Amino acid sequence: RETCKFEPNSATQVSVTLDAKHQQPPSRVLGYESYEKVVPIGEEVFGLGNVVMHHAASVPSVISQGTVCVLQPKPGKPFVFGFGSEEAHVSAMETDIDSSRWLSSFVRVLGNGLIGVGGMACAAGFAKR
Repeated sequence: RETCKFEPNSATQVSVTLDAKHQQPPSRVLGYESYEKVVPIGEEVFGLGNVVMHHAASVPSVISQGTVCVLQPKPGKPFVFGFGSEEAHVSAMETDIDSSRWLSSFVRVLGNGLIGVGGMACAAGFAKR
């Protein structure tokens, strides 16, 4: 079961300051989106980061008993959460890294080739003068 909901921001920040150096613009946060998915029993999940277990009764919008995992990513810290094993996630990340390396090498060679062709064309233009 999956749910996705958007809650509009109830408070709007408005500041009126005569000192132009310290004036803050109004808040641009329109609201907050939350995404929830119930994990089927026996489904393997992998989490890297700050995943905290809470009693279900202490988490708003949870209508169940027992414990729930609450994801609390911290700014600047690595955070991964998904279905599957750690090995599957590491393998997918390694594949992405290898693809990025190949693409960057290809772009570098292509760029150097274009610079070389442009330089030769420029030199040929000067030689005709």
